[in-house]
Amino acid sequence: MRGLTPFGATLLLLFLSATTFAGDLVVNGASIDPEVQRAMEAELGQRIPDGRYWYDSACGAWGLEGGPALGLTVPGRRLGGTLRADASGGSSRGRQTWVWVNGRELHPLDVMQLSQLIPVSPGRYWLDAQGFAGYEGGPALLNLWQLARGGGGGGSAYQRRTAGGYIGGDGNTSYFFDPESGASVMVD
Repeated sequence: MRGLTPFGATLLLLFLSATTFAGDLVVNGASIDPEVQRAMEAELGQRIPDGRYWYDSACGAWGLEGGPALGLTVPGRRLGGTLRADASGGSSRGRQTWVWVNGRELHPLDVMQLSQLIPVSPGRYWLDAQGFAGYEGGPALLNLWQLARGGGGGGSAYQRRTAGGYIGGDGNTSYFFDPESGASVMVD
């Protein structure tokens, strides 16, 4: 595989291993009815290759079973089984990164990509389809889509861990979050 980066080789191997299950589309461990698959393909305007995938209905992220996120699609679909903690190769107890989003332990490549936007700390987070994210059970602390666009409002986005919790902001709003108590304060 001369000229192929380690990242590209990993994606190619994941894709090839997932597509060897010809004739079957599996999402979150459950087979998808061929009629449902055809309807989705008609709606999306493209063929969905047979294989084993994970899908996060809360934010629309998807990837090959055991691998990182490969893209975003329509969120909120009732598709396949329940998203598993180990969908990207981790486990419910944490084996790879100790970073969970919507119940799925992130793949190391997901954490590497996310680290380009914000500092990433081990923990359990939520992310919705509009890009808002926060700690499980807590309020929205930032918007990943805005950060990815370089938007963030009137200034630079930041997040820092301090002795008493986390501080951060998007250039317009600042916040403090105490992970021990779950208390948070936002200031415009």
